[in-house]
Amino acid sequence: MDKFPKGYLYHDANKNPTGVLVQIWDGSAWLNYFQSSIGYDANNFMKFLVWKDWEMDGTTLSWGDSTYIYYHTVVTGMPGLTKGNVVVYPNPSKGRLSVTSNKS
Repeated sequence: MDKFPKGYLYHDANKNPTGVLVQIWDGSAWLNYFQSSIGYDANNFMKFLVWKDWEMDGTTLSWGDSTYIYYHTVVTGMPGLTKGNVVVYPNPSKGRLSVTSNKS
């Protein structure tokens, strides 16, 4: 008979972690102990995180919270550029980048 906690880790089709469930064996049944859920938008950016803790009875929620994450993406572009005619360096960078192009 298993006396230790067991946990499950769930992933979506993009291999992003989407949830964790930890349960504890009380001698006759598996009881919920901790759970988290994670959601992503169409661009694979994390959208929300929810977590819950249960009392030792496995049915009474003792604590929980959620976080919703908002992103503002900016799409930039330069007409006429093609692959291979722009160089960005250094990579990785500590905040200052140089951009050069062989096209005038």
